[in-house]
Parts: sequence; structure tokens; C-alpha cells
Amino acid sequence: MELTIDQLAQRVAMTARNIREWQTLGLVPPPEKRGRVGIYSDEHVAIINHVKNLKSQGFPLDVIRRVIDSGGGSEDSVRKMVTQALSPFATGEPVVMRRAELIERIGTGADSALADVALVSDVDPLTVSIRDSETLDAIELLVGSGMSLTRITETLREVYRLQQQIAQLLLGAYVADVWQPFVESGYVSEDWAKIAENASQAKQLTVTLASRLLARALDDTVDPILLQQANEAEAVLERDRPASSA
Repeated sequence: MELTIDQLAQRVAMTARNIREWQTLGLVPPPEKRGRVGIYSDEHVAIINHVKNLKSQGFPLDVIRRVIDSGGGSEDSVRKMVTQALSPFATGEPVVMRRAELIERIGTGADSALADVALVSDVDPLTVSIRDSETLDAIELLVGSGMSLTRITETLREVYRLQQQIAQLLLGAYVADVWQPFVESGYVSEDWAKIAENASQAKQLTVTLASRLLARALDDTVDPILLQQANEAEAVLERDRPASSA
């Protein structure tokens, strides 16, 4: 099929200007010239759709160009890498409940307080959506133990900030030693499937390492704190204990 650039733009749901930009970036080959008119073919349609598919999976255009230039990876392997690397670990579905039930469980102002830490979002004036029901259950238990909701949300916000820093440190090490050399090679690899698997494993290993480090930090921190509190309580009890009669 022979197409003008306007016909091609209509066929692939893009503007002619964007197609020309992709040509400048080397993503789309130039058309066949017939006089002053550029003629495009079904091959151009297939290439543009290929690029659009990769772009929708999260790849920037510069990366897509280098992938195409290298000829080292199929669309399936590239998509696998992006899909696995970007897929969330939190697979639970959001839970919808009545706002009054949330307030009854957690306390007055729970809807707005938990919305500030991105755990709750409004569905309508009477209903809210809970992003993670297990986190909500843990918060309910902490409130029941005597912690204030304000203290909990402030702590969660700070913990999340620190966790982001930890994730960036761990994944940054992987990027520096594994991914960056791959980028500098021009995205050339004999085994794109292995690269895709490594990208997915890096994310999973980051979770494992972060969890183990947190468990060790808790062991190293909780015991001294509890021992100090126990010693202070014992000292108070000893001070207030009536002196034994002679």
C-alpha cells in the first residue's frame, strides 16, 4: 500500500509532525521520493506501530532507537523486560468500604489522615478505597495498642521516605554494574531473554535484601531499647517500693 504522510498519520493515529520527528531521531526510515512527494508503505506502518508498542511499555524514544539499531532484541523480549521490571509487588486488589466503617475502626479523622500517606482515596462522600488492607489491619492494631493515629502516619511517611532511599541505593548498584555496561555497549546482547530475567530478579532481590536488612536492624535496635525501658521501669518500681519493716 502506498501512503502519503497525511494518510500514514491517519493510519497510525499520529500527527505528520510527530512522524517527521521520529524520522529525524532515526526511528522511522525515510519515505520513497517521487518528485517532491514522500511515499510510505505498509513497512512504515509496522515500524511505527512497533515503536508505539515499546513506548507504551515505558521505553524512552532514545532507548527504542538504539534497540532497533542494534537488532539484538525482539519486541517480545523487550516487552518482557519492561513488563516484569515495572510490575508491582503489591498484587492485592483495593478494598472498598464505607467511610463510617473506616472511622469506627481507626478513629476520627482516619480517612483524611490515611489519605495523606496514600493508603486511602475517596470513592464518593460515603465510600473510600483502601489501597492495602493488610497495612490497614496493622494500623488498626497499633491504634488499639495505644499509638496515636497522628504518630503512626508521621512515622509511616518518614519510613517510606527512607525506604525509597534504600531502594535507590540497592538498585543503583545494579544499574552501575550490570545495566549501564549494557547501555554503553549499544544494547547489544547475545541473550536478551537473560537481560529481561536479570532486570526482574534485580527488583526481587532488592526486596529480599531490604527485608533482611530491616530484620537485622530491628534485632540490633529493639532489644537494647526494650532492655533500657525494662531497667527504667525496674528502677521506678524499686524506688516506689515501701521499705520493709525492721
